[in-house]
Amino acid sequence: MAFLTVSNLFNEGAMTKLSFILIAWKLLKAFLEALPLFQIQL
Repeated sequence: MAFLTVSNLFNEGAMTKLSFILIAWKLLKAFLEALPLFQIQL
């Protein structure tokens, strides 16, 4: 990884953040959609 330039590292970091936010958003959306099911079971 040492041969990567600062620009590549920055782009990779940005992509990692974006993918993390996307995954977190999908998890949150799935949780909110499943919430009524949990409430029915309780």
